[in-house]
Amino acid sequence: MSEGNTPVPEQANAVEPPYQAAALVVPPRPNEFGFPLREDEFHILCEGEVSDARAGRDLCAGFFVGAVIGFVGVLATTDWGNVWQPERRMPFLAWSAVLLIIVAGSGVGWIICYVRLRRTRKDSPYSRLRKRISDWFNSQSA
Repeated sequence: MSEGNTPVPEQANAVEPPYQAAALVVPPRPNEFGFPLREDEFHILCEGEVSDARAGRDLCAGFFVGAVIGFVGVLATTDWGNVWQPERRMPFLAWSAVLLIIVAGSGVGWIICYVRLRRTRKDSPYSRLRKRISDWFNSQSA
């Protein structure tokens, strides 16, 4: 009998007890399905693109709410009799216009970022990869 064909002891075929390291006992894990990813797909999944869209949306929403509160505060605290005097009219209108431009710009930015976030979640490389992986896992479990 050659050394390459030595019989395997029967103890090696038996189910091994859980691995024990010091006081930590790790039970064996059940069979699981895995999904093979290429490196570029892994990077797409890690990036996600959702965080960028959320950050832009939240920034625009913050500017919008702050500008609306500022504009309402200006209107609520204005002495209307004093504002319409010729020397005070232009500063009031100028700062009110600045606040209105901030409100309008941040509102438009909020809408743009919301549309971008929705597109990222529905139709982007990220969403297609997520759907493909999800469908694969669903087909494996059925």
